[in-house]
Amino acid sequence: MTMFRTIDTRRRSELDVLLYEIWMLNNLFPDRFAGNQDRFLLNATLESFLIHARNLISFLEGKSDSQENKDDITCSKFLDVRGRKIAKTPVMLPQKLKEKINKHLSHLTVIRSQERVDWDCDAIRKSINFSLGHFFSSVSPAYFPTLQGKEKADFESLIRSAESEPSKS
Repeated sequence: MTMFRTIDTRRRSELDVLLYEIWMLNNLFPDRFAGNQDRFLLNATLESFLIHARNLISFLEGKSDSQENKDDITCSKFLDVRGRKIAKTPVMLPQKLKEKINKHLSHLTVIRSQERVDWDCDAIRKSINFSLGHFFSSVSPAYFPTLQGKEKADFESLIRSAESEPSKS
């Protein structure tokens, strides 16, 4: 009983961290700042957006069963409404783009110095939110409310409201 309660508390806390990642992805959407001429602000916004995109892709598609990734928060550590482990949830973006988000963003590489990337932030955001919607439609309601009192509907509402905003592309 104590072990289940510890795991349950841990997963609820992890969902609070996930909510932050979703909120940041959708509120630092770079297209919101398209008219701003401050290059520093634009770069910081884009990089922050991509970091949160990378974290959420890792959550949805990540491997949690290897020793190297055992402390990563991934969707496969959660149970679905039937009590089964949730399978990795693919994010429908080209693999090459996912690799660019990972490598280009957070590594100093020769390619990064030679290649300019035109990030399709709208497609990235929509694909991640779609996959998150799938996760939340599957996850057990036993994880809610989270430790910060958030309900499943709070997550779903954040994802839906982000999708109802018009893009400025």
